[in-house]
Amino acid sequence: MHPILARGSRLAVYLALFAAAGVVLAELLARVAAASRVQAVLLVLPPLLVHAFSCLASWYLCKRQPLDATAVVPLLVSQLSAGLTTSALLVALVLGWARLLSAGGAASVDPARIADSLPLLASFAFLLYALSAAVHYLLIIAEQRRRAEARAYELRLLAREAELRALKAQVDPHFLFNSLNSIGALVTSDPQQARRMCIELASFLRQSLRLGGAEMIRLADEIALARSYLSVEQIRFGDRLKVDCRLAADCADCRVPPLLLQPLIENAVKHGIARSLKGGTVHIDARRERGELRITIDNPRDEQAPPRASGGIGLANVRQRLERSFGRSASLEIEAPPQGFRVVLRLPRLREATAAATSG
Repeated sequence: MHPILARGSRLAVYLALFAAAGVVLAELLARVAAASRVQAVLLVLPPLLVHAFSCLASWYLCKRQPLDATAVVPLLVSQLSAGLTTSALLVALVLGWARLLSAGGAASVDPARIADSLPLLASFAFLLYALSAAVHYLLIIAEQRRRAEARAYELRLLAREAELRALKAQVDPHFLFNSLNSIGALVTSDPQQARRMCIELASFLRQSLRLGGAEMIRLADEIALARSYLSVEQIRFGDRLKVDCRLAADCADCRVPPLLLQPLIENAVKHGIARSLKGGTVHIDARRERGELRITIDNPRDEQAPPRASGGIGLANVRQRLERSFGRSASLEIEAPPQGFRVVLRLPRLREATAAATSG
């Protein structure tokens, strides 16, 4: 549908502009045909409003011949032909309207005097058509730009979602590889524990598959996934691995990306508990701090152990997921207190309604 006809307000503004142009034309016609302003307005205004609707047809011609895809000569020929046609139509309408007014006895300009003003009428009508075509081309360009921006934004969203899916996909095989290694270490030494570990691992995988496809999940569910993973590792490490998990009640419904904590907890076990003969406690603490969600993961470390390798999947994966999910409003900080290692996540406190709006 024509963009001007699509809204009544636009059509009203369009006709008001043509009415204003009609007043200007009437003033010129009054001087050329030696008529009063009232007579000239009565003669010109109705035909000019009809001309306004005929100029709307240039929209369809402009759409068929876009500026960036049409040669100059065919474009000029078609637009000149349309402009001359609409100009001739306006001249015919004015002459016919003048005769009707005279036949009806209305005070109007003598049709014989209008002959001297025909070039003025034709030129004015052609100018209005040219302006209308120019406006239509501007509307088409603006619509094309709007669609291009919307498409670019959609492509950015699709790229962002693809990157997030790729990052989440990295977590699953990495965790599974570590878990299978843990089971393999128990198969020969303690088959019963290996069987129990398989059951716990299956339980964890069911939960992660159920929640892993979502854009955001409740922090309480993410913590439950972390505890499920740690229960698998507790079978392997026994008393060497203890867990202290604290979740503030006002943070349980906050939304976080699924399996966000998984690589961090794996690192805590792999680089902390596994390298310490005495083991230790993995602390998980989630609370509100200055309007943000603050999640801290602490683990002990053996200062005599070789330095942990850098460049792994864990921290880099979490940083990328935070950036793509929250931008600059989230951060990951690493601290190394004596005989320990701490990772601090700071996230915006997205609630259920806000998270739903964000994903939509």
